[in-house]
Amino acid sequence: MSNQPAKEEELKSRGERWRDWPRSSEEERKEAEEYYQREIMPLLIDVFVTRERPRVNKEYSGMILSLGTSFEPLVLSILALQPARVCFLCTEASRQYLDPVIQFTGLVPSCYEVRKVDKDNPLQIYQAIKEVYKDWGQPANIAVDFTGGTKAMSGGSAMAGGVIGAEMVYIASSNYLANLRRPFPGSEHLEFIPSPYQVFGDLEEEKAFGMLARYDYTSARRIFENLERQVPDPRRCRVLSLLCRAYEAWDNLDIPAARDNLTVLVESVRQYAAMQRDFILADKLPVLEFQMHALNVLVQQIEKFAKCLKEKKNRDSGLIVEILNEREFVLSLMFTLYCNARRREEQGKLDMASLLLYRLLELISQVRLAVHGLDTGAPDYSRCHAEELLSTLNSRYKNFNGGHVFHTLPEQISLFYGYLLLSAMKDELAAKVNLKSLRGQVQARNYNIFAHGFDFIGAEQCARFRELVEDLLEALLAVWGEDRFQLEEKFKFVIPQRG
Repeated sequence: MSNQPAKEEELKSRGERWRDWPRSSEEERKEAEEYYQREIMPLLIDVFVTRERPRVNKEYSGMILSLGTSFEPLVLSILALQPARVCFLCTEASRQYLDPVIQFTGLVPSCYEVRKVDKDNPLQIYQAIKEVYKDWGQPANIAVDFTGGTKAMSGGSAMAGGVIGAEMVYIASSNYLANLRRPFPGSEHLEFIPSPYQVFGDLEEEKAFGMLARYDYTSARRIFENLERQVPDPRRCRVLSLLCRAYEAWDNLDIPAARDNLTVLVESVRQYAAMQRDFILADKLPVLEFQMHALNVLVQQIEKFAKCLKEKKNRDSGLIVEILNEREFVLSLMFTLYCNARRREEQGKLDMASLLLYRLLELISQVRLAVHGLDTGAPDYSRCHAEELLSTLNSRYKNFNGGHVFHTLPEQISLFYGYLLLSAMKDELAAKVNLKSLRGQVQARNYNIFAHGFDFIGAEQCARFRELVEDLLEALLAVWGEDRFQLEEKFKFVIPQRG
């Protein structure tokens, strides 16, 4: 190291001599080339590697280089990076320049391979690099040097290197001698080219945002998690991956996981927005905070439900009725089902949308029956004037029982029977229920592939069923003084703006 300045000065002196060497004849040009290889190249290697090697901060399991008519850049690059193995991409014409590369680098045959390519076909270069990458077992630390070769070779190398996530390098010069088509000796330096994909992740992020718009949270999450490991500032990708995890879980009705991820998301956005006001999702914090609270309410009440439903014989109907009268919980559960159904309908998953709507339809009746103290799983009619209720069912609604008389009130209340009971009890919701239409829709659902039959729901049928459920949902909300559209906006999944 202490001799470096002296070596650089000597290299400069020899470089000037070589630069000024007469080249008026073929013999003089040959002498100049021999002088370069004999007197300059060994010293250039020494100076270059001593200066550039400390800048290399990793070990490379492989290196792919395109070889043109200048062998020097490849020698310098290989000796600076010191890869475990090397692959040269050569054309028929450039293969002859491989010998001095092997001579100066000292590569043994087991450490390098050669693949022939077309100098004018960048797609072939691209394909060759991908094949080498696969043949080598897709190593993590691989470098691609695109200094040598034609423009097509360099372009193909750069494209493939970006795709496989390779370190992109080339040998640059601060003093290129155009008339000699070589850098002035000692002006060479190693350049590491950051991949725009790795630095910004623009294209992958754009793809992920498209997936978010289609509610494909699983695929979007994978992209954001990958980008989080690659980009210099991972905060943006971190909160977006948290959003995906939360909504992916909520979509799957894994409420505790949705709550946990959304809680971490809200805390992260608050923290980052305190330092950067326009941070991604900062403008959506009020909605995200509302959703976090709604999920927390769901988790707390679902845990109570799970405890009292663990064993049927110990079913606590009083607790179930109490929970179904918790308006905040009921609203959170209803709009979890409703918004999920709307997303499935937009995706064309109509049978799943109808299944969720059916559950919402059932929940609406359960909630109103709970107002009257009835648990649909184990109803206690002692507070409902059971005899009078049975008489009303038989006088008004026996046609809905095939013309038969109801002999007893049911031990478990099905969806349609629940609406019959509400109508018989003159519940506030009953005036909005068209029992004939409701029965038709329920029967159609019963023939669905997700129920007891083999039919598939069509778009028109799904839309009619949704409108029926929406009418009943709005009627229930009207009793409570709530607005469906305002609540729907709060429960809708946030779609962040790229910005």
